[in-house]
Order: sequence, then C-alpha cells, then structure tokens
Amino acid sequence: MGLLLPSSAWAGRLDNAYDGNIFSLYAGDGAMVPPRNSLADSLRRHRPAVLAFYLDDSSDCKRFAPTLSRLNGEFQAADVIALSTDSLDPAEDAAPDNPSYYWRGLVPQVVILDRNGHVALDRTGQIPLEDLEQSLAGVSGLELPAAMAQRQTRAMEVNEINAEVVRAR
Repeated sequence: MGLLLPSSAWAGRLDNAYDGNIFSLYAGDGAMVPPRNSLADSLRRHRPAVLAFYLDDSSDCKRFAPTLSRLNGEFQAADVIALSTDSLDPAEDAAPDNPSYYWRGLVPQVVILDRNGHVALDRTGQIPLEDLEQSLAGVSGLELPAAMAQRQTRAMEVNEINAEVVRAR
C-alpha cells in the first residue's frame, strides 16, 4: 500500500538537495536564468560583467541567490551573468571571453570584470552585498548613493515554497 502513495520531495534552502531553479525559488528572480547577455557580448560592448557561478543543489548557493538577485536589480550598468557550473565546458583551452576561463571549481563564486575585461573581484562563498556593490561602483564609474554605501545587510531570510498534494475525497 505504501508503494502506491505519492512521495514528497524533501529539499530546502539549508540542504544540498535539488529542488529547482534557486533564483526563482529562493530569490524571486527566475528571469536571471538563462542570462540575458553572454560574457562575450558584455566584453564586446565594454560593459562591466558579474559572473556568478552556482549549482542548484548547493545550500551555499541557495542562501546566496537573494544577494545576486538584489545586485541584478540594483545595477543596470553591469551585466549579471548567473552560470550553472553543470553546463560549463572544461577550462583547459578557454579564452577570456568564455566564463569557464574564470571558474576555479568552487561555488558560489563571483567574478567582477571591468569594462576592459580585467578582473576587479574574484571571491567565493557568501560575499556581503556591500562588497559586491563597492566593486561594481568602482568598475562602472558610478557613485553609490549614501544610503546604499552606509547600510549593512544581514543574511536574507526567504520563505520556502512548500507544496503538498492532497487527494480529494
């Protein structure tokens, strides 16, 4: 009898289980994937780029997704390019216009490139939003508003989507 009942998927923000696109589930921004622009396009147009390497089944990436989503909404002068490392090609022969050239094998990893393609920031883990904003302000030539420059954010708590299928009687 137990084999006939549907099973529940158990995944959450604090575990390494796959439960879907982390940006739509945990950051409210499913439009980040796939990215709007490629790294080659950003470099060709001389726009700052943020490469965000992630995995959908990483608890660290799930917790970091709201920070990337917020950064994407705040900085229109830069291209935020979220890249699942599952789809990256091997980096042995990668050129600087290929995102795998910058990936070091850890997630989450953020690389910020200036208008000329030079690395301005390359860090892994839970990077504070303020550090990302300061780096982007430097490479884009924009001055951060005083309120943005002086605030300090805490890790964002997000609501998880819980769904349960119930049979009608």
